Amino acid sequence: MSMTTEALGAWRAEVAGGQQLLFWTLSAAGYVSRVPTLLIPGSEPPFTRLGQWQTHWIPVLDGRDDCLPHMLVLHVMRQQDVRWLGIPLEKAPRPVTLTDAQFTGFDAGACGHWAEAAISGIRDGEDHLPIIDPDRLFGLAFLDHWRAGAETGSAA
Repeated sequence: MSMTTEALGAWRAEVAGGQQLLFWTLSAAGYVSRVPTLLIPGSEPPFTRLGQWQTHWIPVLDGRDDCLPHMLVLHVMRQQDVRWLGIPLEKAPRPVTLTDAQFTGFDAGACGHWAEAAISGIRDGEDHLPIIDPDRLFGLAFLDHWRAGAETGSAA
């Protein structure tokens, strides 16, 4: 009996602080560079800004600047009033192909607060990369961990 190895498409993206994240190809709606943002008065972290994407102003996770160098736009499926979410990036995301073997040895505990938004992850050498579910970025577990990290200066 022969076994086949499935290959899955994803985007590899670097967020603030150098953390590497993965997003399934189908969860990404688009990518944009030089993104203007607007401050949302009275809003609570991590959703304090809106970023412009096409003709829409969408919530941005931890948008700290008036203009983001790069933003990955994600589909949001299970939030009543939100269709897309922007993730600020340090540089342009790159497409990657994941294989079954990469899922062995993944340790979500090595991913900080991002583990709360991960549906799975891979190990790439010594790095543990979570695969992020955009809807989990709105979950209380993720938000509580993110805010706790923001208070200590480690949210990114």
